[in-house]
Amino acid sequence: MAHPVTDAVVVVTGASSGIGRATVEMLAEGGATVVAVARREGPLEDLAEAFPSDDDGRGRVLAMPADVTDADALEHIAADTVGRTGKLDAWVNNAAVRQYGRFEEVPLEEWRRVLDVNLFGYVHGARAALPWFREQGAGVLINVASVLAKVPSPLQSAYVTSKYAIRGLTESLRQELLDAPEIELCTVLHGPIDTPFFQHAANHTGVVVGRRPLPAVAGAVPHRQPGLRRPAPRLVTRRSPDDRVAGGAPELRAASSRARARRGRAHRCRQRWGSSPAAGRWARSRRTAPRQRRRG
Repeated sequence: MAHPVTDAVVVVTGASSGIGRATVEMLAEGGATVVAVARREGPLEDLAEAFPSDDDGRGRVLAMPADVTDADALEHIAADTVGRTGKLDAWVNNAAVRQYGRFEEVPLEEWRRVLDVNLFGYVHGARAALPWFREQGAGVLINVASVLAKVPSPLQSAYVTSKYAIRGLTESLRQELLDAPEIELCTVLHGPIDTPFFQHAANHTGVVVGRRPLPAVAGAVPHRQPGLRRPAPRLVTRRSPDDRVAGGAPELRAASSRARARRGRAHRCRQRWGSSPAAGRWARSRRTAPRQRRRG
């Protein structure tokens, strides 16, 4: 299902830099009204000044500073957004923090901080948005996770844990919302992106994290994207698969390709044999039978 960006009202958290800022800019360029949420007020005001109104065909940006660990603040932002614009079409949970270091060397306070922002920040955002979506009968909740939610990496245990949890949260909510088919949920699984996020991370490794990944994790995430890939605006406008992969590690792309191939085989089986028990037995036998080489 496609949704027009023009005149859409979208809240984006973590909007002061990186993926969040790029998402705000792209949505505003497309004509949406975007509520930019972050702790730092200065960058938000810069965005609001760049998109002051929708008179020129572009959208506008409303700056609303807040900390995503404050559930009441996000509920207030959702209510204020609906009060000022009359609706809330989409909510993008994006705010995150990161840490590097061996599991036993990372202080527990940093573990709690990562989960408080990365997981509970998303919980607070979902709890703020979903009541309005249910009242309207429609809406899109986008949870920006990471390729690390499927392909884990060492030296980032708290961050990886939070991203796996975000996937689980989204899948659980998707099942709870089966009674509201017009409320859509998306998980963004992006690869490494060149933003200040890496430099802002707590670092206990003794190695400066720059444009290249740490040597210890190079095998897990071998490629960095040269440019800024910005998938979230597309998910606001178009229904997507359960997990949307933007770039990312070759292992994840290969796994996605294999999954698509399996779905294709299952579809052809149903077309040929229907959905009878015999068709299921035939499909299982095809999966387990050894392949025979074709003789030329």
